[in-house]
Parts: sequence; structure tokens; C-alpha cells
Amino acid sequence: MVPALLAAEITARMGRDPGESIVSLQANSGEPVYDRVEAPADTGAKTNARTASHRSRYCLQNWRAKKSRASSLMRLATAQPSVV
Repeated sequence: MVPALLAAEITARMGRDPGESIVSLQANSGEPVYDRVEAPADTGAKTNARTASHRSRYCLQNWRAKKSRASSLMRLATAQPSVV
């Protein structure tokens, strides 16, 4: 759905088909190139990848906890005082 909406937006703004825009970009800058090298990972590379994964998960958990605390504090700060 999103790619279709993006194509519609490009067509509306540019006044031409998105495919024509791609052809124009390729004519100016050349064909896109992607080259992937498959290589076996040694023990050090596997350890680095595992450590990075754990670190990113830890950072995400901390970010969620901080966000939760901040939103709780914001609710307390903006709460209406009760009238007795």
C-alpha cells in the first residue's frame, strides 16, 4: 500500500510516471550496482555480531524504560489538582 501511495505522490508532484523519473536518474548517474560478498565468519566476527545484538537490545530496553518514566512524570506534572 505504501509504495502505491508513494508512486501516486511522485506522479502528482512531478507530473510524470515514477518509472520515467528512475530512467532519468539512471541516465544521469548510471545503473545501480549491488555486489554482495559471501564469506564465512570466524569466531571473532561471530562474537562481535552477538555482542552488538545484545547491546542494541539492552539500549532499546533502557530507552523504553526511560520513555515510560518520562511519560509518567509528564502525566503527573500536567494532572489537575483535585478540588475538595
